[in-house]
Amino acid sequence: MATPRRSRVLLGVLVVLVVLAAGVGAWFAFGPGTGGWSASDAATPTTQTVRATLSTQRQTVSATGTIAPRSQANLNFAVAGTVTAVPVSVGQQVSRGAILAQVDRTQLQAALELAQAQLDAASASASQLRDSGNATSAQLSSADAQVTSATAKRDQAQQSLRDADLVSPIDGTVALVTIAAGDRVIAGQSSSSGLGTSATGTGSATGSGGSGQSGSGQAGAAGQAGAAGQAGSAGSSGVSGSAGSGATGSTAQLVVIATDAWLVNAQVSAADLPRIKTDQPVEITPAGSSQKAAGTVAQVGVMAASSSGGAATFPVTVAVAGNPAGLYAGGSASVSIVVRQYDDILTVPTAAILTENGKTVVRKLVGGQPVTTEVTVGQVFGTDSEITGGLQNGDEVQVTGRSFQRSASPSANRGLGGNHGQGGG
Repeated sequence: MATPRRSRVLLGVLVVLVVLAAGVGAWFAFGPGTGGWSASDAATPTTQTVRATLSTQRQTVSATGTIAPRSQANLNFAVAGTVTAVPVSVGQQVSRGAILAQVDRTQLQAALELAQAQLDAASASASQLRDSGNATSAQLSSADAQVTSATAKRDQAQQSLRDADLVSPIDGTVALVTIAAGDRVIAGQSSSSGLGTSATGTGSATGSGGSGQSGSGQAGAAGQAGAAGQAGSAGSSGVSGSAGSGATGSTAQLVVIATDAWLVNAQVSAADLPRIKTDQPVEITPAGSSQKAAGTVAQVGVMAASSSGGAATFPVTVAVAGNPAGLYAGGSASVSIVVRQYDDILTVPTAAILTENGKTVVRKLVGGQPVTTEVTVGQVFGTDSEITGGLQNGDEVQVTGRSFQRSASPSANRGLGGNHGQGGG
């Protein structure tokens, strides 16, 4: 059995070991080579020499948006009937005028034959009345009116028979198919969306069918035969015209998109809106990609599209140049809109500019020695600042600090937040 004296000794040893362990742990946690403390923190700051150079600087507005095809057709049958064939599938390339689906023609053909017979009868009656020589003007007018009415019904029956074929109004790729043979559809409308102004035409709405696909509603305003590029909606930002509900939220039986031309539907704040104009250059970076694409501002909305945290945002549509790889409908992208560009301006690293005795100065090297030189600062572009007086192209200045790295590209976009490049001396 341990004596009291021996117990006290053991307790003292344990306390010493605990203190030593805590000290060692602190060393490993915060000693040199760790994120907590480094010997370089106490080291003398380094000084580098950098030349004043002429460069191109840009003020930009950054935003995010959704990638959308420049042309999209949301299609539904314009006549009611039972679907007999759907010869296309998702991902299939189709040409303008290609048949995408068909409904049964039996009743439509019978309706056309009946309308033609009624027109023939009305025409024959009007001819007999004229040949009789004793018809009054009122009788002749009535007969002519019956011929006109019968002609309109015949024409409508012909159109309905043509509408038994659901055709693509654009060259593109089938993006959605919600019907199958045996489904029952009802008449309604279709839409085409894209840049431009909206147009109205014949179209369709979806109905319910035996396979369970169903839906209802209007799908915009450009008809089944509408030309590609008519405006519908522009996704979440809703900026491309006034074509009803458009593609977004519609219940289409088939959707065809053009995959050779793209848009990015973005939103900007009220503070940035006045600086954004059509035709301004834009740099586009799809989410998850390091590849950048070029574009231009195509449309600038003047009505708030939504409110984020109580602040209104406004729609901006960017037209992507060419057909770069890596763009997919519905994907997200970040955009950098160049709102102003400064060409061939003299810049030095912002870190080289100091304030001493109320003056803005740099350490200019003269004969290899630093000389405090007063300068005039123009715009500030993040890591670089414009010098409008006090230095010339090629002058060397000192930059003092623990770490410094000038932007690799003199024409890179610079600035902070939505007010890129704002600043001065």
